[in-house]
Parts: sequence; C-alpha cells; structure tokens
Amino acid sequence: TTNYLSGGATQGTFSEGNLKVVGAAGGTGSAAYMNESATFTMDKFYVEARIEDNSGSQIGVMDETYFGGSFGALNSSGTICVNATTIKKNNTNIFTLDSYSAGDIIGIAMNQTSQKIWFSINGDYQGSGTQNPATGDGGYDTSDVGTNMFFAIGDGGSSVSGGIANFGQEGSFAGTKTAGGNADANGHGDFFSAVPSGYYSLCT
Repeated sequence: TTNYLSGGATQGTFSEGNLKVVGAAGGTGSAAYMNESATFTMDKFYVEARIEDNSGSQIGVMDETYFGGSFGALNSSGTICVNATTIKKNNTNIFTLDSYSAGDIIGIAMNQTSQKIWFSINGDYQGSGTQNPATGDGGYDTSDVGTNMFFAIGDGGSSVSGGIANFGQEGSFAGTKTAGGNADANGHGDFFSAVPSGYYSLCT
C-alpha cells in the first residue's frame, strides 16, 4: 500500500487500506505519496490507478531520494508522471495525452534494467509511434529521473485529486470498476487492463 509517512504526505487523506489517496481542496499541490512496502528491486513491474480527478491527479513514479512536494509539477528532478493533460518528467511536459476523465485507469509499466517507463489510459499506451512495454518499443527514458523508482500518487493542484492504486490485490478499485481479471505471467494479480508480457504485479 501507499505510505502516509513518506513523500511529504501532509495534505492528503488516506483510505481503503491506504490504497486511496486524495489531496486537500484548496491545497498548494504539496502532497505526494509513494509505496515503500516494496523497494522495486524486481526488473519489471506493472501498477494501475483509478484517477480521482483529471485536472490535478498525478500518477507515476519517483526516485527513492525524493521527499516532499508535488511530485510532478513543483519538483525539478526525480519524478515522471501523468499530470493532467500531459506526461511530465522532471517538471517538463514531454507528451500530450489522449483525453481522459475521472474514473479512468492509468497503467504504468516500469522496466528498471532498461530504465524505461510506459503509461497507458484504459490499456492504450501513450506516446508517439509504437508503444509496447513487452517488446521494448517506445516508452520514456528514466535514466535522468532516478535509479530506484517507486510508484506514487500525488495532488498537483488545489482540486480534490489523487486516485486509488491497484498493485494487483483487487481489481475493482474499491468497487468503483468491474474487475478485469487480468493476471501477470505468474498468475498473480487482478488488473483492469492486460499486464504486458514479462511484467509482474507487486502483489503476490
């Protein structure tokens, strides 16, 4: 689950066993949260999150050295995430996303060895040209972001934003979606979208 003691989690509300993180209305975007229950020493992992609000939610990864502040919008290094209408890396917009709404599912496929990450919206991977984590096509370089990356949910503005994480433990996002029943290659997890071949859940 997410860890309310880390990542500058001073403005958010945690619920659903710390899987749901929602920022404070009227906040300054200084809330960010990360999962430290696993250090992500595995080579390839897949995580999903249901977006609470598409104007301020931030779903992505941050380097283990990062602490405090809005992890997509207000920090110049150590983060890459879906942030409103864009993919943002180290506080720079690098790709404009397809439109999505509150309740949609953001997928993250992270390859620690090749230092690349892919983001999907309801299973559709975002980027120019072919985007396929299973084959390594496309993706975004994380070599200038960090070396040991943690999943994170953040609040990037003054709206009540954030999301519900699914590390594979429960695919309905607290009863808000119909579970997809998609497992990884080891038969672990229950994900909304298909898990890319070679990637694994953090829930065993």
